[in-house]
Amino acid sequence: MNREREAEIIQLGKRIRRQRLGLGLTLKEVGARAGLSVTHVSEVERGRSSPTIVSLTQIAEALGVKLGGLLLEGDLLRSVVVGAAGDRRELSLKQGSVVIENLLGPDFPFDVSLYILRLGPDASLSERECALGACEELGSVLEGRLRVRIGSLDYILEEGDAIHFNGKAAHSLVNPRAHPARALWVTYPRARW
Repeated sequence: MNREREAEIIQLGKRIRRQRLGLGLTLKEVGARAGLSVTHVSEVERGRSSPTIVSLTQIAEALGVKLGGLLLEGDLLRSVVVGAAGDRRELSLKQGSVVIENLLGPDFPFDVSLYILRLGPDASLSERECALGACEELGSVLEGRLRVRIGSLDYILEEGDAIHFNGKAAHSLVNPRAHPARALWVTYPRARW
C-alpha cells in the first residue's frame, strides 16, 4: 500500500473513532451493532486494516450515519450538500407556540444539526425537551430575546447574541417577551427533536 493510501486509511479510522466517542459508544457496542468483531473495528479505527465497503457500511449504520458521512471528510471524497427548503421538516410543540425547523433535512450526511427555533410569546422548551444528548450546542438569536438556563444560571440573549455550551448540561429555553423569538441552533453530534 502506498503512503498516500495509508494516510487516507488512518484518517478514515480517526473519523470513525471520533464519531464513536462523540456518541459515547464502546468498541464492543459498535462491533455488536455492526456485526463485526471488536478486533476488526479497533484495527479499522487505528488504520491498521483497510475496511471493505461492506464493513464500512455496517460501521456507518452502527454509528447512525450514512457511509458518505464517514467518507466526505478529508480528501477521500468531496461533496456539497444543499438543504433545500422543500426538504425541511418542522416539529410543532405546545399547540404551535414552539416550532422547530430542521434546515438540513432528514438525509444530511454530516454529524451536525441545524435548526431554526421559533418560540411564541412566553413559550419555552423544558429541560426534558432540550435533553438531546448533544455534546455541544450553539445558538444565535435572530429575532426577539431568549433566556437560556444552564444548570442554575440564566443567560439573556438579545437579537444578534450567541451562546455555546455543553449540550449534556441540563438546560432550557424561554422566550420571556410578549413577542415571538427566533434563533438559529446547532447541535453536535447530530441531535433530533
